[in-house]
Amino acid sequence: MTLKPLIVIFSWALAMEIFSLLYFLTSNTRPVEFYMDIVLIIFTIAFLIFAVRKERKDISNRR
Repeated sequence: MTLKPLIVIFSWALAMEIFSLLYFLTSNTRPVEFYMDIVLIIFTIAFLIFAVRKERKDISNRR
């Protein structure tokens, strides 16, 4: 099974989360969504690291 579609989706999600984090940082308020966004960024980065490592391992095993 390939993880490439999930890596693409989570990469786009990370980009959108960074844009929303920048929006919250420029505004004066820190709503609950700001802290939820930080948690989502951490989860997304952790998933991407796991997925990329697994995909590299699978590619090297196929050769």
